[in-house]
Amino acid sequence: ELTLDLRVLGTSERGGVPEVKAAEARLDEEVAWFASQGIEVKSLSPLLIDFPAVRNGVSVRLCWLEGDEDLSWYHRTDLGFAGRRPLD
Repeated sequence: ELTLDLRVLGTSERGGVPEVKAAEARLDEEVAWFASQGIEVKSLSPLLIDFPAVRNGVSVRLCWLEGDEDLSWYHRTDLGFAGRRPLD
């Protein structure tokens, strides 16, 4: 909201450029933590996270999309999200 206000209105009750930069830095730190754990953040909105794994000898990504109740999907690494299938 802050970034949109600044872009559209040039001002915001929520702050200014320093607050935007601070929020971006905090977000970068959070995303870096996931990467340090081997977790791939593919998208923030909607949140899409992949966990590298091997299934039947094939490189896959366990795939969690915002709104999923649990980690119950995967896709082959070479196919990406378009190849998303339920774990059986």
